[in-house]
Amino acid sequence: MRQQQGAYLLDARLHLKVVRETVLENRPGRRFVLTAATLQFSERFQIGEESVFLYDPMRVLSLLPAATEIVCALGAGGSLVGITHECDFPGDVVGTLPRVTRSTLDEAVNLPGDIDRAVRAQAESGQPLYTLD
Repeated sequence: MRQQQGAYLLDARLHLKVVRETVLENRPGRRFVLTAATLQFSERFQIGEESVFLYDPMRVLSLLPAATEIVCALGAGGSLVGITHECDFPGDVVGTLPRVTRSTLDEAVNLPGDIDRAVRAQAESGQPLYTLD
């Protein structure tokens, strides 16, 4: 048994729990189910005569704007800890979270033809278009 501040570790587990399911219909007869699930790690300690579970909170780092929107639509926006530089919805959530990605293209490149040339040059040289901070 591992001791932790006067407590003894009895066991450790991973828990998968479905948080919410949302059914979407994009046309009659076509349904999609979005499922939000959490994966939590817990440890059970023996403290005196009691056995106590300690849970690590779920943290979500979204690397796609669509994933950010889905996480928020499923009611798990409070679990988000970071988002991409391209996330813009929902405003009340994305305005408070740190941006963990950025584009490697020069911000002055903003015309479609210039963007296309810059992306092709990056691809040909094997350089990434985005970086993860």
